Amino acid sequence: MNDPVKQHWVPRFYLKYFATPETVNTPKPRVWIFHRHDGDPVLAGVNDICAQNHLYSPADIDGKHSFEMESRFAQAEALLSRIWPQLATGFVDLSSPSLRKGIALLTSIMLVRTPAMLEQTKKIHDELVSFYETLPKDSLENPRIGEIVFRGRAMSFGATSYNTYKSASGNELQRIFVDHIKYSVGEIATVLLEKRWSVIVADEPVFITTDNPVTYTNSDLAKGTFGLKTKHTVVLFTLSPTRLLTMDDMRNEPSCQYYPLAANNERFFNILLWQNADRYMISSRHPDIVCQEMITAADSIRE
Repeated sequence: MNDPVKQHWVPRFYLKYFATPETVNTPKPRVWIFHRHDGDPVLAGVNDICAQNHLYSPADIDGKHSFEMESRFAQAEALLSRIWPQLATGFVDLSSPSLRKGIALLTSIMLVRTPAMLEQTKKIHDELVSFYETLPKDSLENPRIGEIVFRGRAMSFGATSYNTYKSASGNELQRIFVDHIKYSVGEIATVLLEKRWSVIVADEPVFITTDNPVTYTNSDLAKGTFGLKTKHTVVLFTLSPTRLLTMDDMRNEPSCQYYPLAANNERFFNILLWQNADRYMISSRHPDIVCQEMITAADSIRE
C-alpha cells in the first residue's frame, strides 16, 4: 500500500454522512460546501475537501517523509468507521467505556490536527521567539535563561537548542505541530471523558459540520479566554446531520441521554458550528437554506 501524500484532517468516512440525498449512496458522495469569505455554495466530493498534501508527514533534512502519524490516524479511523453507522443514525450506549474512549480519541484528534492548528503552532513560535529576544542576553547575545518548565518538566535552555528553535521554519515547525498532536491527544481525550455526554436527535437531517468539526464554547466567558478545562465549557461535535454530541459539566443532570431537538433549535446550534469553521461549512442541505435559517435565528435573538 502506498503512503498517502494527500492527507485528510476530517475523515472521509465521517464526511460521507453529510452527502446530499442524491449522492449519499453512490460511489462518489458529494457535500455542499460554502466558504466563509467568498464564492457561492458548491458541491464537492468528500475525497476532495479537508485535505492537504503532507500535512502530517513533513520532510526531514534528507527530504524523506515519515508517514507514522498518518498511519496512526488511519488505524484509529478504520476502527471508528465500523461503529459510526450506529452513532450517526442509532441510539448506542453512551456509557460504554470502550465506545466513550473511541469517540473521545477521535474528537481530540479532530481538535488538534487541523491546518488552523498548524498555523497556530507557527504563530506561537514567532511570539515566543519575540518574547525571548526581549530578555537579558549573555556574552553570545543569547537570552540568559537556565531552563524552562513545560508541563511540569524542566528543560535546559542552551544556546544551541535555542538557536535551533529560533531558526525553525517550514518543515521544522510542521514537525513541532506533529509532535504536539502526539502528546496532546491523550490529555484532551481524558478531559472529554470526564464531561457529561448527551446526544441531541433531529428527525430530519438539519445539522451542519465544518472543516473544523469540533466546537467548544463557554457562555460565561463569551468574550474572554477559555479552554476545555475551564468551568462550564461545552464541546459540540456533529456526529451526523441528525445527531449532535454535547459534552458539558452539568454533572447534576442525567448523563448518556438522548434528547429530541426542540423546534428550530438546530439554527442556534448551526450558528455556533458555523462560527467555529476555519474555511467552510459542510452540509447535506443547500447552504442558502441553512444560512437563511441562521439569519432568522440571529434576528430573533436581537429582537
